Amino acid sequence: MYRKIWILVILVILILTISGSVVAKEILSAKIELEDGSVIIGEIEEPLIISVKTEEGIKKIDIEDIIYLQMNRTSSISEILSTSVLALEPPLYIITGKDWVKGFMKFCQEIRKSFGEISTLAGYPLIEGVEKYLEHIKQSDIIFLILPTNPEFKGLQKLAEKYPELLPLSYNKFARLKSYTPLLYFSYDIQSGKIRGIIVTDEVDSSLVEKLAEEELPFNTPLQYKDGRLKEIKEK
Repeated sequence: MYRKIWILVILVILILTISGSVVAKEILSAKIELEDGSVIIGEIEEPLIISVKTEEGIKKIDIEDIIYLQMNRTSSISEILSTSVLALEPPLYIITGKDWVKGFMKFCQEIRKSFGEISTLAGYPLIEGVEKYLEHIKQSDIIFLILPTNPEFKGLQKLAEKYPELLPLSYNKFARLKSYTPLLYFSYDIQSGKIRGIIVTDEVDSSLVEKLAEEELPFNTPLQYKDGRLKEIKEK
């Protein structure tokens, strides 16, 4: 039976990138807590190879060569991408264009109540505003609130051409779907580990925030908010 193993004493941040690995031949001891609540304390004797995915590629490390290790259990990508209550968390940016979506400030206040501290960006052409705070925005969860009419919607095209990683879907796809307003689309960006969302609408209100905070929401699925419900959009 599979058991969740939390290594509490061998703390993880793999400090072994000095030319590939650091050699340490001291006795390796561990305190391991198992799912059933039992605790095992002892020495690790059998060789064990750990595969670690890094920016430079896959590295295989012998556990005897590790002098500092912390293992954090997180949800798998498949768990993150499955239907779940939207887990927005700080740092979080709510961004609209030069012409604001009606109810923008109230929407932001309600998002703050439900998800925690946020940053807001409004009053600039979309790409100009994003570039003012680009590095911070890249490291944040994002919700774009965009009017379905030009020039604000057209601003998405420029943003998609220059910073496609900030949008959850291609501009052409949004252009085909924008008649279904209020349109919502959220995705999880694996590379940054951040949520990218967009809401195309003329107006937002607190009832939509309640849906985002409480209702299960599938990633990578176009949704329309209609009659107080989120409905999947199925193109003909």
